[in-house]
Amino acid sequence: PDLPSRIEHGHPFTPYDRTTFYTPGEVGYTDYKTWEQLQSDKHDTAADTSDVPAP
Repeated sequence: PDLPSRIEHGHPFTPYDRTTFYTPGEVGYTDYKTWEQLQSDKHDTAADTSDVPAP
């Protein structure tokens, strides 16, 4: 969904999932996350310390 923006800003493309080729529905066609969503997920994951045991 954000291909023009990725090209403009030099961001990498999302790897494809070959198992979704030629299937009905949006999976593999329009369900990929945007660059901003991926970066937000990375930030949220890095900030999540709920798995870290207390000292």
